[in-house]
Formats: sequence, structure tokens, C-alpha cells
Amino acid sequence: CPRPPLIIWNHRWEFDKNPDDFFQALDTLMENGTAFRLALLGENYQVIPKAFIGARDRYGERIVQYGYVESREEYINWLKRGSIVISTARQENFGIAVIEAVRYGCMPLLPARLAYPEIIPKRFHPQVLYKDAGELAEKLMRLVTNYSGFETLRCDLSEQMSRFAWESLIDRYDQELEKLALLS
Repeated sequence: CPRPPLIIWNHRWEFDKNPDDFFQALDTLMENGTAFRLALLGENYQVIPKAFIGARDRYGERIVQYGYVESREEYINWLKRGSIVISTARQENFGIAVIEAVRYGCMPLLPARLAYPEIIPKRFHPQVLYKDAGELAEKLMRLVTNYSGFETLRCDLSEQMSRFAWESLIDRYDQELEKLALLS
């Protein structure tokens, strides 16, 4: 019997990441009786937002990981097991957490603002970007209930995000640094 999709939150547990909209979308899944699992990763530096405290009770056994994982290897393993990564951020400089998750196989659902429209190639925007909380819930429902139907898209997005991987960038950085060294 296949396990329900694993939804990943791998952002800081801060108010600017807008966890309320994230949990509201999960509530829509629950109200519709849709099965899912949840890994709440990410660091917390200050006061834990109430949304995360309430999530423990509300989602119960659906939560398979609650809180920051210390080891990079364990973190990557969670991303590889993940099915969907969601951002509801109000502020984001680059979106490295999303890029990592997508690179390791998670389907993204992202706001159609901030850095995301630049990071995600335009041809994928209709499937993975959302305009508001209602559209997030709608796209999440469609994705969770038909996750296997998105396999090709998921693989294409993963391949696209590999361009941001250190292994892909290191040679370019070396070349640029060598050019700078020759100028001095």
C-alpha cells in the first residue's frame, strides 16, 4: 500500500515565512479527508510561532519529523523522501531551501512573487506558482490526490534546479576568480 505524500516545510520557523497560510492549506486537506504526511524541518531562533505549537496536536501522527535536524546528511535524506515542498514566505532573498528540496525530488508550490518566478523557469509557472491562499490550497489538493501524475514534471524541475548546485557552479567560480587574479 503506497504511503501518502510527504509535505516538507524546510524554512525557518519565523513569522516572515508565513506559516499560517501553510497550515491553512493543510487544514483544507484534512477537512477533505485527504491523506498526507508532514515533516516540519527548519530552524527556530526565537519564539516558536503559535502555528507550529498548534500543529503538533492538530496533525498528530501525520507529523513524521518535528523540528530542526542537526546533520546535513539527515536533512538531505528528509528532502529525498519528501514529495512536496511549500513556501508561503512573505520575505525571501533567494529561496535556497526550496531549490534544495526541488533538486532532491520535491514538487514545489510557491508564491508567484519574491525570487520564485525568477528561480523557476516560466514554462513551469502555471503548475507550481500560486497567487493567493485559496489557489495554494486548490493546487495542493490536486497535487496530493494525484501525486504520481506529476512524476515527469517533478523530474524536469529537479533537473532544472541542479544548475544551482555547488558542483555545477564551482568551475564557473574558479574561472571568474582566475580572471580577477589576472587583472590584479
